[in-house]
Amino acid sequence: MNDERILCSSEIYADMVLAKYGISPEGNPTNDEAIINEAAYHTQQAVEKYLKFYLRDVYGEDETQKRFRIHNISTLATRLADHGHQVSQEIIDNADELSEWEANSRYGHSVVTTREKISEMLDLLDTLLEEVKSKEVELLDKTSK
Repeated sequence: MNDERILCSSEIYADMVLAKYGISPEGNPTNDEAIINEAAYHTQQAVEKYLKFYLRDVYGEDETQKRFRIHNISTLATRLADHGHQVSQEIIDNADELSEWEANSRYGHSVVTTREKISEMLDLLDTLLEEVKSKEVELLDKTSK
């Protein structure tokens, strides 16, 4: 793992905080669709960063290559599975929808989702974030020896 990079867990956490705020009554008291879109986008980004963390830092894929610079969750999950990594079934089942959240919000299209759906994915990400933190510690320990 490159020690000069911000820890991936911090990047994932930042996206999760923004998404959670966007679906909270405090962050979105009027249920504004634009804020829901942004929450969906940040949820997708957190999942994408989780998958790319493993591809880059655990399995050594080169992030400068064009094939790494994609946002399609299904493609990233398949590549991760090709390394023998057990990808969460919930990510696999929701991969197309998550990818749409990124593309639609990025290009000004409405995202068709709910606070509840975003919340479900954020609950999964809470678990995945802990997994990433543990793996980062393991990788840092290996590089410091």
